[in-house]
Amino acid sequence: MGWYRHLSRDDRDQIAEILAAGLPQSRIAPDVGKSKFTISRELRRNALDNGGYSAAIADGAYMDGPIGLRCWSETPNLVSS
Repeated sequence: MGWYRHLSRDDRDQIAEILAAGLPQSRIAPDVGKSKFTISRELRRNALDNGGYSAAIADGAYMDGPIGLRCWSETPNLVSS
């Protein structure tokens, strides 16, 4: 599994599909090709109020998080004075 890489939208979609199929959480890590700790952290951080999981909401939360906001909001001012 090597170096840590962020989950992609495709990874999150695959997680949601596996959960929707009623398969156990232990099947997700090998199917997605990520560490079981990465999957566990993803499901814990992005759990819905009803205990479910939404790939779209999780991906949006990632983009709105501290790193996502910093990446999008720290655009240099291209207008010279």
